Amino acid sequence: MSDTPGTVSRILWHFTGGPRWDVVKNCQEPNPKPYDEAYKAFLSILRSKQLRVGQYHEVVKVVVPKLQEYDAKK
Repeated sequence: MSDTPGTVSRILWHFTGGPRWDVVKNCQEPNPKPYDEAYKAFLSILRSKQLRVGQYHEVVKVVVPKLQEYDAKK
């Protein structure tokens, strides 16, 4: 079986088979969830009819450019 989502919806993949969040490294783990855990998550979604965020965090790294001051008197 492939470790990529293939024809499965990317949203469903995110909530079921996608990688877990590594709290220590503050990023996603490199490998997808095990198949049995992904299947349990899928069944949970079907039973509850809800998508829950869980422990996923989005990290956005921003580079702030050097600010220049504007002199209105010039």
